Amino acid sequence: MWRIIRPDAVEVLYNAKARASLSHYFSVMENKKPAKFMVSRAIEVEKIEGLDLEELWKLHEEKMKEFKEAEERAPLIKLKEKTPNLLDLKVEIAKKLMESCILCEHRCKVNRMAGQRGICKAGKELVVSSMFDHYGEEAELVPSFTVFTLGCSFKCLHCQNYSISQWLEKGEEMTPEEVAESVDQARRNGSRNLNCVGGNPDQYLYSWLRVFSKLKENIPIVWNSNAYYSYEQSLLLDGVVDLYLLDFKYGN
Repeated sequence: MWRIIRPDAVEVLYNAKARASLSHYFSVMENKKPAKFMVSRAIEVEKIEGLDLEELWKLHEEKMKEFKEAEERAPLIKLKEKTPNLLDLKVEIAKKLMESCILCEHRCKVNRMAGQRGICKAGKELVVSSMFDHYGEEAELVPSFTVFTLGCSFKCLHCQNYSISQWLEKGEEMTPEEVAESVDQARRNGSRNLNCVGGNPDQYLYSWLRVFSKLKENIPIVWNSNAYYSYEQSLLLDGVVDLYLLDFKYGN
């Protein structure tokens, strides 16, 4: 059905310019290369437990060098997940950042792990409005398995998802395992990617990283954000996100 509604989503598969500019994304989508989160899960980390934040960041810097070296030469079929791994390390760092939250540039520094809430009003776990195959995105993405989470670091009056971003809906709190199961099923049914959006995904980085750690299927990760995330978050997104879809809202 989507091929009838969005014939451009079929045509783009044969567009040389699109394939050249988004070569990594197309390769993962067609299962010719592993998604970045799968490579991160194959980078072994000797020890995570008991390290403070500064030590974790130093270890992260070292392991990201290994990631960069492994990314291009890692064939999908030979990847073996290690425990603990680079993605586990990212999860642990994100957890510590949540204890004095600086995931976005508001830098509220509330302890979200203890139940405190900042400007985005998000708690510890994902609160989902809906998830489904979206046919209204860019042609390269359709069909895009889109997960809309509640809350946002902005309060734009013109937001097309205002009821989601400003918590006018109740939503449903979901575990990483529940979300990952739905994503895996969508991928098996033909979804081209996992589209993390909302609202905004940035405030849920800790949960999203745990979702990625539970995924079984090779699927490109699309980070559909307002781009107001912190430098620290950008370091953690590197090595798991395959395609950034950033909505720049304001400018001169």
